[in-house]
Amino acid sequence: MSTTKQIFLGIIKVFNQLSPQSLRIHLLVWFTGLIIINLPALQLTIGNFHSDDYSLLVPSLYGVLLNGFLGYGTIHLITSQSKPDLHGFFRSSLPLLGIISLVESQLDAAFFLFFYGDLNFSIYLDIFWGTVLMNTLFFYVPASVLAVLLWWRSTPAFSMPRIEIKDGQQKVFLAPEEVYFVESDSNYAIFHTVRGRLLQRTSLTRLEEELPRQFTRCHRSFIVNQQHIQKRSAQEVEVAGKVVPVGRKYKSNL
Repeated sequence: MSTTKQIFLGIIKVFNQLSPQSLRIHLLVWFTGLIIINLPALQLTIGNFHSDDYSLLVPSLYGVLLNGFLGYGTIHLITSQSKPDLHGFFRSSLPLLGIISLVESQLDAAFFLFFYGDLNFSIYLDIFWGTVLMNTLFFYVPASVLAVLLWWRSTPAFSMPRIEIKDGQQKVFLAPEEVYFVESDSNYAIFHTVRGRLLQRTSLTRLEEELPRQFTRCHRSFIVNQQHIQKRSAQEVEVAGKVVPVGRKYKSNL
């Protein structure tokens, strides 16, 4: 799976983790900022663009998409770690900051040339470094701080995470350690738990994104709780006394 696709799926996971109220607040902040930036009466200046002549309209539209990808992608890169690893985080997130800033600055430069009809080297440098600085201060750093707080809250040492299983008309809430493994059955997922088998209409692909970190895909039809693995070989693992197959493409997950 490509890095871009992994980050995109991670961003979806970040949004799924937000409560409806938090999600509304996030969307309100983005849309409010977009509107304020483009109000001619305010005559805002951001880098080489000015809101009094509508030159901020197009850059702000693609800017929101790129900045959103940077911000929520950064959150994903931190919260997806099983343990704090600053070296690993910066190694994966700084290239994201650099690529987004490079793409956005090139688009800004092209749009500046189209809108104003003139672009010299000093203006280009101003656009480039201004984009890097703005992305760092307003998106990368705040996203990193928020991600650390979310990661801190999601660790077992600081919270009691629960798994919600919609079994028919009832909802069952279990601690992660109460689930042994999950098995795919057509359009349903069978949860093998301390309370027996529970059935939910969902896919393993979706559960991969939703379940806590100790749950790992080991086969196209199975996700196992690594805390309950009793034996392991190249072809199978034993979980809670049951033998679960290991697919060739998933061996590296265990």
